[in-house]
Amino acid sequence: MRELIFKLSLSDGLSEDYKNLENSQDFTLIDSPGAFLSNITVLFRHFGFKESVKTFLKSFVGNRVFYYLSVEGSVAACGTLAIGFCRFYSVKDGDVVIGSVWTEEKLRGRNLATRSIRHAIHAMYLKGYKTFYIDTQVTNKPMLRAIEKLGFGESIDSYES
Repeated sequence: MRELIFKLSLSDGLSEDYKNLENSQDFTLIDSPGAFLSNITVLFRHFGFKESVKTFLKSFVGNRVFYYLSVEGSVAACGTLAIGFCRFYSVKDGDVVIGSVWTEEKLRGRNLATRSIRHAIHAMYLKGYKTFYIDTQVTNKPMLRAIEKLGFGESIDSYES
């Protein structure tokens, strides 16, 4: 399957889409074991023990970040961020690759994935990251719309998965 690669550079500062982003009580960035532990109940309820332990172990590695958006105390949309690496294409050490975006099936169509990614980009920008990549299959129309809303522009490359 052909995957399209998109790049967003915020080296000139935040665009208007990201400047007016307020802190959201329903967005959580899990970038450390402490952040994981403070969210353990929500994660166990959503993922179960095995997947939660995987997320916990990944939170020890400095180049992996997990994020989620909650609705009524449950995970509604979530994703992962890889810092400085991608299995499918080259990125620089300080670049962030957005991957594995998921939205609860009954909540799809409400822009939750877009909103969660926007918050993740904003949070990582505040930590000093300025270049973001995201890729998706050419047939994934909802994600292609989200990528457009997020300001990524046209795809910069593609690969076969």
